[in-house]
Amino acid sequence: MRGIMLGMTLALVASSASAKSQLLLHQCGPTTPVDEAIANCTSLIRSGREPSADLVGEYFNRGLAYARKGINDWAIADFTQAIALTPNSAGAHFNRGLAYDREGLFDQAIDDYTQAIALKGDFAEARLNRGVDYDRKGRSDRAIADFTQAIALKPDFAGAYNDRAFALHKRGDDAQALTDVEKAAALAPNNGDIIETRAEIYEKLGRRDDAIADYRAALQIDPTMQLAKDRLTRMGVNLAPQDKSNPIKTFYPPEALAKGLAGEASLDCDEDKHYRPINCKFVSESPEGYGFAQAALRVAASIPANPKVTLEDRSKWISGPILFRFTPSPPTISPPPFEPSHIITNPDYLARPDGVYLAKKYPQLASGPPGQVKLECIVTVDGRLDACRIVEESPGGRGLGAAALDWASRQKMKPQTLDGVPRGGAHITTSLRFGRP
Repeated sequence: MRGIMLGMTLALVASSASAKSQLLLHQCGPTTPVDEAIANCTSLIRSGREPSADLVGEYFNRGLAYARKGINDWAIADFTQAIALTPNSAGAHFNRGLAYDREGLFDQAIDDYTQAIALKGDFAEARLNRGVDYDRKGRSDRAIADFTQAIALKPDFAGAYNDRAFALHKRGDDAQALTDVEKAAALAPNNGDIIETRAEIYEKLGRRDDAIADYRAALQIDPTMQLAKDRLTRMGVNLAPQDKSNPIKTFYPPEALAKGLAGEASLDCDEDKHYRPINCKFVSESPEGYGFAQAALRVAASIPANPKVTLEDRSKWISGPILFRFTPSPPTISPPPFEPSHIITNPDYLARPDGVYLAKKYPQLASGPPGQVKLECIVTVDGRLDACRIVEESPGGRGLGAAALDWASRQKMKPQTLDGVPRGGAHITTSLRFGRP
């Protein structure tokens, strides 16, 4: 990706407008359908009754609407009017810069981004976009400096890592570029532009299989990515439609899959509060030399956040090795790509059975020699033990198994949960000891 450009909007606030103008004002915002927004903003501007504080927002929002329609020269004119009314609007300078970019007027865009940064020192998006324009003009040192400052302001800024990676790649620093793009991919694993950047870097480093896998992965995310298609064609790769019923083939190391080889790789990863693996590092792979470690890194980067899980307590976050297993027939990977990780809690006893309890409950069995029964049961969603069966009964003939089944029919447990939601179907094995405690 040759730069991820970012836009922004500005909240529109009414001051002393009439009831009719208030309605039009809210309908002039960036969430209104574009033609309706232009008409409403224009009506307010032409009324001649708007205070300058409201006119700023109306010109700004009409500029956003024109930009959404691709009428960039009119957008530039409206942002210019907003700036004339409020010269200290970082948002107006930023969005005018974005419109200049779309018209190919990169010097003017750089001037606007510079002004936006002067007005809002922590404006990471403006630094990113100015860095993209510097890179377009061949000023890679200035570009990398801007990307680095954007990252310092927003350490989770995937676009800035990606664009710094591409700038480093263009000047031949592919080792550092790979570090940056891997970070970007960990932050935004479903961003096709980032995966394409990594593919280009892999290709430059001579890692053909990894490059092919990433170009294919980018096309799975966005089938219109022409550069990925062109590079795969140049590399002699057949672009016939892949078997979408098994997208895991995209990640399975090609040579290992062709030879029917199973493998595994261990990665040391952190996991964020939404249970997404991040900051993964290679630990081991087996067998070596087939690319299982790199495949595991790509799988880890593809695993999205789980929106149903939010672990606010950092002490509960998981950090440690994750084992990725690759099986060739049928091709499977565990944990699978593109699927979020889940937090599963196993069923648990509300009160664990012990000999004292069982002696009181079944006194006829308490006086004899000790005995044991092992049961297998299914825990229902409401915590009941269902479909229990006797796996082991020792000694037999004393009715221990019947007593154990009677006990199970009266029990309730905490059911298994998936991402905090109870669910039934978990299998448990429990042992009960009878006789004198």
